[in-house]
Amino acid sequence: MVKAGTALQVFYSKMLHVTCAAHGLHRVAEQVRSHFSTVDKLIASVEQVFKKAPSRLQLFKNELPRVNLPPEPVITRWGTWINAATYDCENIQAVRHIIGLIDQEDAISIQKAKKCLGNLNLENNLAYIKSNFSILSVAIDKLQTKNLSLATSLNIIENIEETLKILNGKHGKPIYLKLKNVLEKNSSLSKLKHISNILDGEEHTNIAFQDSDQSD
Repeated sequence: MVKAGTALQVFYSKMLHVTCAAHGLHRVAEQVRSHFSTVDKLIASVEQVFKKAPSRLQLFKNELPRVNLPPEPVITRWGTWINAATYDCENIQAVRHIIGLIDQEDAISIQKAKKCLGNLNLENNLAYIKSNFSILSVAIDKLQTKNLSLATSLNIIENIEETLKILNGKHGKPIYLKLKNVLEKNSSLSKLKHISNILDGEEHTNIAFQDSDQSD
């Protein structure tokens, strides 16, 4: 898409090409996923435990009638992995209880889930993800809302940037750098910010387009 936009600008010099911001945040969410392998394995194994397993699903409903079933993250549905990690953070004791009731000899996925649940850093990592990155899935959902104003969309992105910029811990900096890289590749985004400021009456500087003296 970036190459296509660059090519089109040869013919339309005043065109602004902005790539999908929601997709960009999804790439950041994927970066988060890559930093927490145990959490990723837990989410995948728990999904497999209950997938196409009516008896286990019924056991879950009987034992935990007030708890929703574990979500199934889908790669093509942006931010769903973050949502799954947030679910596990909020319901870790329930998940641990129900997995403990199932015979691990029934499936390899049960063995994997129990191994992940025994990891000493699991709950800390889940809490870190929920506290610092649940904002990504919320932002992705908002950016996909119809009729969102330019100013609102840009504020969502700026809020994400400010939040991730101050992250602590060994995972925080590389994830922020990923976001920064994604935004920098979206080269026309800064011009959109200027346009938004002008529309809001906050800026009086004209936007400088390439070859602005050429006719449209």
